[in-house]
Amino acid sequence: MIHALIMAGGKGSRFWPMSRSVKAKQFLTILGDTTLLEQTVNRIRPLVDQIWVVGNQAQAPFFDELPESAKPDHLLLEPVGRNTAPCIGWAAAKMLAFDPHAIMIVLPSDHTITKPDVFEHLIKRAIHEVSLSPQLMTLGIKPTFPHTGYGYIEVKQLRNGRGQVVRFREKPNYDTAMQFIRKKRFFWNSGMFIWPASLILTHLKTHLPADATRYEQLATASGSRLKSIYQRLQSISIDYAVMEKAVSDTTILVADMGWDDIGSWSALEAHWPSDKLGNACRTHLIPMDSSGNIVSASKLVALIDVHHLVVVETPDAILVANKFSDQRIRELTDKLPPEYQ
Repeated sequence: MIHALIMAGGKGSRFWPMSRSVKAKQFLTILGDTTLLEQTVNRIRPLVDQIWVVGNQAQAPFFDELPESAKPDHLLLEPVGRNTAPCIGWAAAKMLAFDPHAIMIVLPSDHTITKPDVFEHLIKRAIHEVSLSPQLMTLGIKPTFPHTGYGYIEVKQLRNGRGQVVRFREKPNYDTAMQFIRKKRFFWNSGMFIWPASLILTHLKTHLPADATRYEQLATASGSRLKSIYQRLQSISIDYAVMEKAVSDTTILVADMGWDDIGSWSALEAHWPSDKLGNACRTHLIPMDSSGNIVSASKLVALIDVHHLVVVETPDAILVANKFSDQRIRELTDKLPPEYQ
């Protein structure tokens, strides 16, 4: 069977103050009338047999509030946060206990895709390829500008939109990102993966040998035993744990599907209504000689001679930041009193 894993346990800290540690951005209606999580579930549901979602225990009430159409078949709530490798390993172990031949699709919960037909075609192609020849497969996005907030994937050669991965590269500085663009064999790392669940679990146990036995135990663990095992797993991303070490087993499908990672406030410029000066907003905005601002508020907002700001109002907090520094909002949240995080 085909299984989708949607990773929905993140805090979305770069969307503070709207996104908080308990009710994070995947539970918010940032784009349209439905939450990002609902959109992700509805996008993948026609393509799979089972949907699994990993969240954290503090978010349990928000999963209960999902409409029936967006509720997963299986909900896994992490007892503690341990990054993407442990949550993928846990889900893979549970899937294999349910279905020993599971094909696994891994999706973040906070992406938007404006060409769903292309997405559907790519997912079907990836499922077919990994079913015929077990491999790790990822979707890469052709970069449109030198983004410094994304990781990049270097490819040896593309043939029919498919290629062998050479290496995964961390988020670059601007000059390095420009070099990647010019070479035309680097693609944005979408964080979407397709593979046999047994293969990724084997790689996790191979590359994280200290945790190998713990990953085997996750399939049947629950309650206090699950917490005891889970909190001892190394907290590490799937890129660091496996993908950077397993490039010989990794292929890429290049995707042009209107993809965007809604990772920070500046990502919304392309999706929210904007005026002729590029002020994107979801409020009553009166700008005077102001441009390139992003504004979300419940009140009228007036701007005078300001440019490239993020202005966000919630009932208990207000954020004003330089748009080009919105990646630093994560740093800010670490300095906030707990009741505001």
